[in-house]
Amino acid sequence: MVCAFTVSPLWADKVYLKSGQVVEGKIYEQSSYAVKMMVNQMPKMFYQNEIDRVEKSEDSPNVEPKEYESGKMNFKDIPEERRALVKRLLEANGARESLAMYFSQIAKQAPEEARSKIKDMLNIDEIILRITPVYTYYYTDEEIREMIRFYSGPTGKKLLQLTPAIMEKTLEEAGNYFQEYLSQTTPAAPTQATE
Repeated sequence: MVCAFTVSPLWADKVYLKSGQVVEGKIYEQSSYAVKMMVNQMPKMFYQNEIDRVEKSEDSPNVEPKEYESGKMNFKDIPEERRALVKRLLEANGARESLAMYFSQIAKQAPEEARSKIKDMLNIDEIILRITPVYTYYYTDEEIREMIRFYSGPTGKKLLQLTPAIMEKTLEEAGNYFQEYLSQTTPAAPTQATE
């Protein structure tokens, strides 16, 4: 005899899509633009134009957006375990590596005499210290762990690897779409008859 078990959260929010699909998970952000939720430990985003309705479970925590006030939370006030979690997330999601590449490009474009000062100013470790409170403000430890698991797994790694190429092709296709649309809707300029 074979038994199949599914693990479901103690509470589940539901997003009813216009396509008829119902998605269950944990909503962690909702705006007039989109709904973001964790579904089987994977982040998913649904745009409002594809959503029929949203049902939150009674036990679902409030996900009203909170505003982070810069300078109100100090890195030193965050327990070491939480700091380590954020550091792992920033390594897993490629943020640290992206910052390093971005800062390197800035330094290369700077005038020769300013490069040393700019390299000192663009200290990744110090910037990580400054952004750590932002992550600990908006995410619980478990949410950070879920994101680490995602980005450390094969799908997360593939997402990170392919995102630059996908973004490039997406922008290219959007540009092609607008060019085609404009060429179909813009009247042709009148030609002058030669005498």
